Amino acid sequence: MKDTFEKLRSNQYVDRNYTYHYLPYHFDSSLEHGYFSTRLLKLLKGNDFKDKHLEVYFNGDDTISGFGIECYKEVNGHWRRIQKYYPDFLMLQRGNDGQAHRVLIIETKDKIYEDAFKDKEAFMEKFKKDNSGRFEFLYLRESQITKSHPNYLLDETVRKINEYFKD
Repeated sequence: MKDTFEKLRSNQYVDRNYTYHYLPYHFDSSLEHGYFSTRLLKLLKGNDFKDKHLEVYFNGDDTISGFGIECYKEVNGHWRRIQKYYPDFLMLQRGNDGQAHRVLIIETKDKIYEDAFKDKEAFMEKFKKDNSGRFEFLYLRESQITKSHPNYLLDETVRKINEYFKD
């Protein structure tokens, strides 16, 4: 067993050594993997956010994850089910009772999938409004990473954390 553990620790995928939900992670894209391993984990391990007592969970595998949201689209005055949506990541802050007090739902999308996500994005805006501040949504698009804004993913995450988890 010790040999297996040592092999995992020396694995080239260092982020697999830090599990908040299950192991191994199954990332859908290099954007999702890079965001988690090179940005999100380092950000939350830093001193800037320790006082906020945030927890992060990888949620993007619909075969294992339990957190999903039924998404709908209004068509001709009637709500039609689109599909169940499993966000990539959940960041939460617990209240004094130990229950999730605030939940930041984080989605990353490669350029080629951004158009296909539009209906779910619209529903998520409605979802967060209907849940009176308990949920917030951060949608990170690959198309927003530019030469003039190469740190878009990190900058937007920091902005949203400071805005949403302000106390």
